[in-house]
Amino acid sequence: MNHSETILQSQVLYDEYQDRMLGILITESIRPGDIVLQLREEYFESGARKNVFRAIRELRREEKPINTVTVYGKLVELKTPIDAVYLSNINNGIYHCDGWKHYRHELHLRYVGERIKECKVQFLKHQDIDKLYNEMQEIRMLDPDPIATDVHQLLVSYMVEMADIMSGRRDNRITPTYHSNTDSLITGFKPSEFILLGGRPGMGKTTLGVQFALNQAINGKPVAFFTLEMSTQQLMTRLVSNLCEVDGEAFLDVTSRISRDQYIEMGIAVDRVKNAPLHIVDIPGADPTRIELELIKLIRTHKIEGAYIDYLQLISALPEDRSKQRIEQVTNISKYLKMICKRLNIWLCVVSSLSRNVEQRETKRPKMSDLRETGQLEFDADKILFVFRPAEYMEESDPNKHEMLEVMEILVRKNRNGKVGTAMARIKLEYTKVLEFNGEIPTFEERIANNKAPF
Repeated sequence: MNHSETILQSQVLYDEYQDRMLGILITESIRPGDIVLQLREEYFESGARKNVFRAIRELRREEKPINTVTVYGKLVELKTPIDAVYLSNINNGIYHCDGWKHYRHELHLRYVGERIKECKVQFLKHQDIDKLYNEMQEIRMLDPDPIATDVHQLLVSYMVEMADIMSGRRDNRITPTYHSNTDSLITGFKPSEFILLGGRPGMGKTTLGVQFALNQAINGKPVAFFTLEMSTQQLMTRLVSNLCEVDGEAFLDVTSRISRDQYIEMGIAVDRVKNAPLHIVDIPGADPTRIELELIKLIRTHKIEGAYIDYLQLISALPEDRSKQRIEQVTNISKYLKMICKRLNIWLCVVSSLSRNVEQRETKRPKMSDLRETGQLEFDADKILFVFRPAEYMEESDPNKHEMLEVMEILVRKNRNGKVGTAMARIKLEYTKVLEFNGEIPTFEERIANNKAPF
């Protein structure tokens, strides 16, 4: 990405942050008065945005309700009316009130950065250098008002939200994986969660991610799948194989391996997902800011609840990190992805490869320390899931290997608000499909508890 593209991308994000901040202020479900007092008019660049903020600020001073109708009325009164469609768009219901601090922080950084740039321009023109220097020092010391919130106010807000969910007035917004053993441990994915799905090559981590996404979409949950590794065509091959239960090898030569009757049956099977809200995004080499922009579009147009990214190690470094070592790049990518989850109030499930350390141990099941390149990942993640197939490490002569070929263990190693443990699954590699586990094979923990050798 060249310099001009980076600047344009940054501006698009900044515009979005301004609209989101205004959208939160107009939301009637919160008390925005105190938030207004912690914002500067200079945070908003365009005339329309400034006018909306001025109207909100006036309503706050007059202690009047702040919503779309009152804001529009105040704009008319101030003789600065704007397009009602724009006002409606910034209050389209996709904003989450808890994100206002993040947007204010981003707007404040931009404001400070722009003021420093202005000072530098004047500095180069040799205008009152001492005064400009002092002004730059004062700008650098600028800080928005404290973001601390009274704990009782936060608890009351939480209880109100809980009551709304219990009464059915609001959806609890949990997105199950629709794999019962996994959901029995983690319940599902929740807004603002950063989830890591890791595994060694060939273990089936992408297969599981695709299966979760497909399960959710078939059950009416709008999700996105960012494919950074495979092309869209390769991913479609996997999905067709999964839906139609056709061996993936058949797609290597469709003219000789797929009959006309099979093709018709496949068409019928594919039609099952006609209305399934699964959205594929093919952007190889994207950095976190580009991913955030795409997510914003998907939230606006399709109201997605979360997204999968396949996979972490293929996400490009942030522009400012490209000269740094890879460990620093991945650390900042992890932090940025976590911030995306909080800012946009969606969950992200990011597929990640593991280091070779696991191969050096007697027990091959992954641990959190096996995550590649940085320890930041295990700190940032709310949930960490690993995939493990015991058959991969069994000798060909082992009499148990045949029955273990379809066994997959989903190891929940971290669950910030729930249980950890092992969810058993059955994988059909030829169909790139993960199914419910209904066999009699005990889990790793059960075998250890019964003093039996692990698989």
